[in-house]
Amino acid sequence: MTLTKNFITQEMPKEFEVSKADQIDLLNKSLSFFKGNDDFDIDDFTNEVMTDPETIEKFRQYKKRSEDESGISVDNQFQVSEAARKKQQRSFKRVIQLDKKIQIVISGNRKNIEQGTDKKGKFYKVYYSEEQ
Repeated sequence: MTLTKNFITQEMPKEFEVSKADQIDLLNKSLSFFKGNDDFDIDDFTNEVMTDPETIEKFRQYKKRSEDESGISVDNQFQVSEAARKKQQRSFKRVIQLDKKIQIVISGNRKNIEQGTDKKGKFYKVYYSEEQ
């Protein structure tokens, strides 16, 4: 999970045009994968979470490079530890910090958020069905 988090938050912005909202969406998808599966398989994971062939390839390259640098091999298949998943989940950032004291917490549907720029500056649009 740490490998995935580091790839999404540190490596992807170097390789691709990816917004913070898209990064958080990928982190949420990866958490859902680990929650919904007792066993991890790298092929299932990349196809379900990353989906884009180019992103999948970059992730595999990043995994190999990380293994070479750290000397620690990450298996392509293993049983998911509930305790480890819960511990790692806390470190996954789901908040976009804007200016001072403005935060957008994303734990749901990324499609409900649009990012853009106009004459006033940068903005996020948030769509919702009901207010609570």
